[in-house]
Amino acid sequence: MSEKESEIRYRFIPFRKADIVQMCLQENQLAGLEDDFKRLCDMLGSVFHFEFHKVVEALKNCYAPIDPDADTR
Repeated sequence: MSEKESEIRYRFIPFRKADIVQMCLQENQLAGLEDDFKRLCDMLGSVFHFEFHKVVEALKNCYAPIDPDADTR
């Protein structure tokens, strides 16, 4: 793996979701809409959560037939 590939592979956002929401609110561009913005962020978080859950469940279902440690039928 080249240095450039390694650099791209391990990038991350060093902030929690709550930190990012707070930083956005501190910009003071949402005067009077803070609660709506927080609600929007919660809804987006829920959407991503459930989308990821569907992916994880699909992966589990694909792996189940070949799982050497399976104790279910």
